[in-house]
Amino acid sequence: MEKQPLLPEQNSSKTEVQGPDEKHPYKRRYMGCPCPAISAMINHGYINPIDTQDPIPWLQMIKALIECYNFSCIFAILFVFAANLRFRTLKGFNIQHLAKHGLIEHDASISRYDLHEGDNLNPQSERIEEFFNSIPYPKYITKNQKMVNLSDYAKRKIALEKNIISYPPQQSKAHVRFLGIGESVLALQAFEDNDMVLPGRKLKARQEWLGVWYHEERLPVELGWRAKKSCRKMTILHTILNYFRLSKEMKKQEN
Repeated sequence: MEKQPLLPEQNSSKTEVQGPDEKHPYKRRYMGCPCPAISAMINHGYINPIDTQDPIPWLQMIKALIECYNFSCIFAILFVFAANLRFRTLKGFNIQHLAKHGLIEHDASISRYDLHEGDNLNPQSERIEEFFNSIPYPKYITKNQKMVNLSDYAKRKIALEKNIISYPPQQSKAHVRFLGIGESVLALQAFEDNDMVLPGRKLKARQEWLGVWYHEERLPVELGWRAKKSCRKMTILHTILNYFRLSKEMKKQEN
């Protein structure tokens, strides 16, 4: 049986946009991938699935995480291992695995609708802008000075969780929160502004960078973003620490 994409073929138009290097220009592929991080890696050619059923090899995904988001080697290996373990795959997971509701795809997403609201696989501009508009910036702050921090994500995640109408067995409340905190922390770490954030300050990312990533699923290199330098790799320890910080912040705001 011929493999079919999740979205119509006519939506698979490709537009040339600047990428991080000549090997990775931006070419939008509408594959119905619910994860913006993986969608961006597909759109920049770090991973190249033929269609939604094509397995993404372990080594290709590990290499992509290291090159695109500067994961440490150990973190990339553990991340890919955990994902394949979750999907019970040996050759590598595919887009249809990611799209299955309740495994890794979940409600209360920053950029996707909940399953009962409509399209839960592709970015929704209205939902993304609701997040950014919920952040109370001072009027004098310019666009490129707007930052997003753990507290902002905590507030938005709490609001989104309140809109969930039911928690079926495959998507418990604890599971939704675990995945929601994880996706938020990884986004903040990937787009942390090293020039504007001093060492020791709370984790913050530039809103402009996150906006491009969420809306267009691409790397905002034209706005000055670059993957972290080798001395600032995204490590599992750093991620776990930030996970608990965001979890603590959510509990604080709920009380």
